[in-house]
Amino acid sequence: MNEDFMFLKTKCRLHGDRIMSRWKKRSREKRELWLLQADPNLCVDRWHLLRYVCMDAHLPWEDARKLGKNFLLPYLSVDVLKNHLALFLSLLYNRTYYHPYMWAPSDSMELATGWNLCYLDVEISGACVAMYREKSLNKLKGPLPPEVARSLASKLKRFFDVGPLSGPKNQNWLQGLDASHETLQDVWKLFSLAYKDMMVRENLPEEDMQLSLEFLLGHASKEYLDACAEEREQAVRKAQASRTQGRMAIPDVNQFSAISDLGEPPENAKREIHEPKAKAKTRGQGSGNRETPSPEPAKDAGGEKKELDGRFAISNKRTLKVLKAMFPIIGEDVSKSIDWGAFVQAMADMAFSAQNNGGSSVVFLNQGQAAGTSGGKIIFHKPHPVPKIDLIMLQSWGKRMMKWFGWHRDRFFLAS
Repeated sequence: MNEDFMFLKTKCRLHGDRIMSRWKKRSREKRELWLLQADPNLCVDRWHLLRYVCMDAHLPWEDARKLGKNFLLPYLSVDVLKNHLALFLSLLYNRTYYHPYMWAPSDSMELATGWNLCYLDVEISGACVAMYREKSLNKLKGPLPPEVARSLASKLKRFFDVGPLSGPKNQNWLQGLDASHETLQDVWKLFSLAYKDMMVRENLPEEDMQLSLEFLLGHASKEYLDACAEEREQAVRKAQASRTQGRMAIPDVNQFSAISDLGEPPENAKREIHEPKAKAKTRGQGSGNRETPSPEPAKDAGGEKKELDGRFAISNKRTLKVLKAMFPIIGEDVSKSIDWGAFVQAMADMAFSAQNNGGSSVVFLNQGQAAGTSGGKIIFHKPHPVPKIDLIMLQSWGKRMMKWFGWHRDRFFLAS
């Protein structure tokens, strides 16, 4: 209520003249459309309360309660607001100039008829209610003090804002789990404080109070705290297991070996050189064919790769530098960026031919057999306007190559 009051007060102070001008210039049909868009349940005809009382005297009170919002403000209707220009503006001014607490006595008097006819449905506490005539409507009493009730309402709202947990059990899921447990404990603490305050006012013995509060203090018991800790540990273990078994598992940095530790390949090992496959042409060489052939990967001896037991011996140091930069390790001295041409040449040395796909998109076709797979393609976007690849982008490309083609740092070493 206070938020709505401050919102209206601020808007009227900043845009009061504009609101008045627009309301005056609109026709009655436009005003009616605006009012119904703001409140579709607003009564269309005037004197609706008098009409229900006199003309529909046999209207059951159960059906009348469905229209209870119309009886809360019996003087408002679409017919009155759209035809009387100053009524809407004066209503807006007075309701924002004076605080809602100052309007409480007047609003209570307007509810007298609807209250006597049982047209108003009031939500109250079932614990204790004291009512004397219609003027006691604002004196409904419950077991909670106003301060505790307001705090409890805010905690309950926060509890519903947290919402149920969903999605994969990652770090965000664990944070949501901790937040839900914390909010739930706050709610039970407020319930226990309110219940204890009520028992203190009733002068109950201390033994009876402790016995009665046991069922509300479950959030502080050792069994509940141990169960919460066990639930969190299980979630952490499941998250670690799913991350380990996932297709895009992140390798441990400590498992990376330096180039000098890899050693030389054995002499009797089988060495295979994968030559780029020639593209099969299925269409004629007509002059009207606009397709350009895919650029063939470089075939110079300096850039060829040799597969040895799932590892590739790279003859070109520049190519090896690019491949190692895609899978860096902590403490490695690498440049801040890689030239796009060097990256394309490195991919060509690994039997990936580059083909323009429109705009900055470049398709790299797998012309050989890398990591036990043949064929396939992957798309990277050429950086522009400066054709330089920063290390963060290069590492993300490396993760994609690891996922789809099985690349990782240990598979590349410098050939002797």
